Amino acid sequence: MINKFYILLLSLLIFIFLDKITFAGHLYLNAGYDLQLQQYGFSDNQTKKTESNQLDNLFLETSFNRDFYGRRLGSIDLDAKVNRYDLGFYNDNMKISTPFYKSDSESDTFYNVKSKLRFNIPKYKISMSFEHYANKETDIDNDIYFNSLSKIKSDVSELEGIIKSLGDYQKSSTTNYYFFKPGSLTLMSSYTVYDYKNTTDNASYLKNETNLSTGAGIKNNFSLYYESNKKDYVDSSDNEEEDVYKLGFVDVFGNSVNYKLGDFKVGGYGEKIKEFYKGAYYESRHLFADFGYEKGVNSLQNNFSYKYDEGKYTNDIKEGYFYDFAYNYDTIDLPFYIKFSIGKEKVDLNDINNTYNYIGITNLLSGGLKGSGSLLILNTGNSSITIDLTGINIDGSNAGLGLIVLSSGGQYTINFGTSVDGIINVISGDSNDLEFSVNNLNYGTYDKKIIGGSTGYFLNTSEYFKNRFDINYLSYNYTITDDPRGNLDYNDEYIFSAEDRFEIRPYVYIFDKAFRYSHNDYDNEFYDEMFFESKDGYYTLDKKLYLNSKYQTRNGNGYDKRDKYEFMLYSEILGKKGKLSFFPLYSKETEKNNYTKRLNSIELLINYKINNFRAFYSKEIYEYANSTEKTKNTIRDFNYQINARNVIGELIYRAYDYEQKVETYNANIKLIKYKYFPTVSPYLIAEFGFERDRDDATGSFKNDDYFKFKLTYQPTSRLESIFSYEKELDKSSNKGDDYEFIAKYYTRVFRLAIGYRKNITVENDMRRTEDVVYFKISKNFDYFYKSRN
Repeated sequence: MINKFYILLLSLLIFIFLDKITFAGHLYLNAGYDLQLQQYGFSDNQTKKTESNQLDNLFLETSFNRDFYGRRLGSIDLDAKVNRYDLGFYNDNMKISTPFYKSDSESDTFYNVKSKLRFNIPKYKISMSFEHYANKETDIDNDIYFNSLSKIKSDVSELEGIIKSLGDYQKSSTTNYYFFKPGSLTLMSSYTVYDYKNTTDNASYLKNETNLSTGAGIKNNFSLYYESNKKDYVDSSDNEEEDVYKLGFVDVFGNSVNYKLGDFKVGGYGEKIKEFYKGAYYESRHLFADFGYEKGVNSLQNNFSYKYDEGKYTNDIKEGYFYDFAYNYDTIDLPFYIKFSIGKEKVDLNDINNTYNYIGITNLLSGGLKGSGSLLILNTGNSSITIDLTGINIDGSNAGLGLIVLSSGGQYTINFGTSVDGIINVISGDSNDLEFSVNNLNYGTYDKKIIGGSTGYFLNTSEYFKNRFDINYLSYNYTITDDPRGNLDYNDEYIFSAEDRFEIRPYVYIFDKAFRYSHNDYDNEFYDEMFFESKDGYYTLDKKLYLNSKYQTRNGNGYDKRDKYEFMLYSEILGKKGKLSFFPLYSKETEKNNYTKRLNSIELLINYKINNFRAFYSKEIYEYANSTEKTKNTIRDFNYQINARNVIGELIYRAYDYEQKVETYNANIKLIKYKYFPTVSPYLIAEFGFERDRDDATGSFKNDDYFKFKLTYQPTSRLESIFSYEKELDKSSNKGDDYEFIAKYYTRVFRLAIGYRKNITVENDMRRTEDVVYFKISKNFDYFYKSRN
């Protein structure tokens, strides 16, 4: 079927290309050949080796477009890039072989193709399209050989390492068929197929995915909609399916719509979802009904819903009825709103004894598990995996778990008595190799009542005075109706908050105020929290001077009392030649019986013409209650920049004092020489850099110095050459020297590049020398044709 379509598409392309009168568009072709040679040498006190390669690349790039009668009848678009690589790698000196005829070579073709055909029938308002995307790419195995000291680095990407292998590939394709016809009877259909392939043999790998959606509706208001999604994995036991049916006031794309009857509007639809996951089917049923009224500045909305869900991750069955009411009075001077929600939900809990992949366990733990049980984490791969369990909460509090390293076949078990939730982060390794086995004893039934509401207004009668007030309330009431094991533990929850904000700005003055109060009651524990913020001062477009004050306090049963004060002076002057900014800050946070934290910081910014100066100082002191232990964190940061036409310079000083003291000094200058014909552009750039790092990790300060010089010469737009020298001397008298040179000449149809890099490193009295030679030549031919109606 697809081959026949491509034959038809090719025939159509030839016909359209020959016709230059009726159709407009363009054709671009670019094809050529690349030859790249590299040789790498290594020697130290004990070993010596030489490696080289030859990489041949035959490439084709094309872009094609044709419009049918100004796109009224449709269009064709095609973009394609194809590369045919042939790599020969040798443990010997550089040698040149006949392109694509090397012995023991590695060859493969990589591509990126995008094509789209649009076809319209204006008389019947029919739109059809076909899209196909195909992609095969690789991460070329470009070994970074130069194991220099920490600061020595390569400035030229071509000289980073030598290509040893074409690497593993990833292959994917997407095909979409689309049909749409509006009118009294609106029709829509879309079918998309995704195919994935790579060199991995992981059983969790997704290899195929299909999405089908179709809809038929009366004037696109009342419709029947169907959607099918399927995912096929290498391991067929992980396959997933989902079917969605909708009927009612939805459009042919499945989106909810409202039908208007004068000032009234009605809506609603029924939805059924059937899912296949882990060898079992799960079903959901939803009913929605909307009724609204809107006239002038008044709007009224009523929403009724029924929901029945079988949880594919938790095995829970939830069934509930919900009602939402909203009234809005929308005026410019004093808009206000009232919202109210009520609902009742019955939840049937079931035991879980299942295995999950990383995505599945993430979804499961995000909602949390009640009851007792265990979670077994198993590494099924061949490499070790490091996971972070610091975000795991067990039985209502953080478990205090840290980083866990799982070797191949290794496992780790988490046991819980009443609940477990949180997140598991993968620090290193492949998350697809993780398998999670959950055994959760949580059988029983409970009812959940939901009551919520909010109201507020916004007073906007004057530009000098504005006021916004909001109140929110939400409560969850639980009633356990069946608990045969006696291990269900659900407590009522209440959340209340009120916030009042004043914007008082007479003329150029500012006296903003904000108040917020909240009460949270959860799991037989509660706390009250109050917040106050004030901005007082002077405020214009070019001058700002005001004090921003904040106070926050929290107190309650089960929580230690916490108080926090913060004061920041915001001062800024903006002129024609520059800007001056000054931001001092002081804050203090105290949690009774636990800690006291103080923070002082000052930030100064000066921007004057071509000069920029920034100074930042911060000191944070953390004192623990009932202990002499104290931690300090001090930051000092100074930065000066000059950005003239021919000179760009920067001076930096940074110091961090936390557990150990670290200082960095940095000076960089760039000298630029311009040419003025045929265009103004730099043709000679000289860069000088110096950096010094100091820290007391070894008990005393020692210098780690780094020098850099880089010269870039570009006399024409076609020719560019770069020379770079870098030197490092670290604290233990280890030394590193790096030399780089590359020259490039390129036109529209020809490119040439030669380069050389050498690195000498003396580390722990071991001398190591590395060098690489780089050569690349490319010749291409291109063609461009464009026509118009």
